[in-house]
Formats: sequence, structure tokens, C-alpha cells
Amino acid sequence: MQENEIRFTPVQPLELVHDEIPLVSVQMTLPHLEGRNGRFNRYYQLCAKRFEQYCRRELFPLAQAAYCRALEDASPIPQWQAAITSHTTWQSESIVSLVCDTAVTGMAQPMQHRQGDTWDLRRELFLSLPDCFPSGALWKRQLLEHAARTIAQQEAAGIARYCDNWNSRLRSSFHPRQFYLGEEGLYFFFPYRTIAPAVEGIPTFCLPYNGNTGPFIPPL
Repeated sequence: MQENEIRFTPVQPLELVHDEIPLVSVQMTLPHLEGRNGRFNRYYQLCAKRFEQYCRRELFPLAQAAYCRALEDASPIPQWQAAITSHTTWQSESIVSLVCDTAVTGMAQPMQHRQGDTWDLRRELFLSLPDCFPSGALWKRQLLEHAARTIAQQEAAGIARYCDNWNSRLRSSFHPRQFYLGEEGLYFFFPYRTIAPAVEGIPTFCLPYNGNTGPFIPPL
């Protein structure tokens, strides 16, 4: 077994049933740090538990209501799928960066959510955006200005669509936990349907690494 080996482990699938009909199918694949029993594994175990609770307490009642409407309208029975998938985006001996994507499909308005996690594996603690920039750097301004330039270029080229007021939404929709590391740079993203229509998914931008101004891989 390699040191700090990450495996992506499927959680036992779950079906939420009403009138003996499965209305919501739940699947999760989450990271597991081999040979450890610390914060890292406990965190994703808690993520799995919370997602199951969300599916049972919030999603399933919506599916039941959709099922009742379908019976009244003689329309197809709803079959919703709720899933978390995850993968590594960058890893060294001491750092791993991961993405966990959540999707709920089958409903009239599908839902998407992304979580970016970057870990110091030695201490099993999260790294933050300031860790990827020099001390005193205006990292938030760098990221928002880069996003604004990229959006303007994409709209001019006709390769992506954004909300008419995306410029005012950038700052209000930005959160410093919404990032992960990749081979070419630091990726940061905005929640589904905040700065762009649903068809664009989760808007994601890459700020290339720069040893002087940042971002860079934290020197652990």
C-alpha cells in the first residue's frame, strides 16, 4: 500500500420507496484514505450521512408529491436519481485536492452542486485559498478579475452564456471554499445557476500557477 493512498469507495446504494415503487435511487462514491482513521475519513463519512438525510428528509417528500401528481394526471411515474461522484484533481505526498459533484436528475429542474476539498494529508486539515498565495496578496481580487476577463472573452467568442448581471453576481456568489488544485493552475467555481443559466452547469475558471504572484502549490 502506498503512503497516503486515496481510494474512491462506493457507499451502499439506497432506494427510497413509496407504495412499493422506488422513487429515489441514491448512490455515492466518496474518497477514503487507506490505513487511516482520522479526520479525512470521518469527514467523508459525515458527508455520506448528511446526503442520505437530505435525500430522506427533503428530496423524498418532493418525489412523493410528484408521484401523487403523476397519478392524478396519468403521467409517467417519477424516477429520480441522486448521486455523489468524486475524483482526485491533484496529489503529492503531502497534499491532495478533490472534487465531489452532486447531481439530482429525473426531476423537472435537475440540481447540481460541487464541493472542492484540498487537504494537508500530514495533519489531515483543509488548506485554504490564502495558503496558495503570497502573504498579503489580494487573492480574491485576482480571482474575480480573472473570472471577469474569462467571461467577457467567452461571451465575445460565443462559446458560453452568462446571466445579464453576471458582473454584480460574481462577488456575491464567490466563496473561498469553492476551489481545487489541478495540473495547470488553481480552479475556482461558482454555484449552479448563480452567474450563468442551468445549461452552462457549474461555471469553473482556472488561474494558472505563478511562483511570484500566486497561485502556487502550498509548500508543505
